[in-house]
Amino acid sequence: MLNVVEPDFSHLLSREIFLRSAFMCAVESVFFINMVKQVQINDLLPLVGLQAFDLWRLLHSFFKFD
Repeated sequence: MLNVVEPDFSHLLSREIFLRSAFMCAVESVFFINMVKQVQINDLLPLVGLQAFDLWRLLHSFFKFD
């Protein structure tokens, strides 16, 4: 039997910047699915208090995995 060690992501999931980035990814997905073109993601970043670089870090990891 293999001992599989699952990574502990609790420290990441509790960080507010990660949660804001995940929220913006979800918003961007909804905009893409519904073909919303009037609102740009860059316009929404200041509303949630997120820097573009922080969002890019999450997206970059996601795209690397995908």
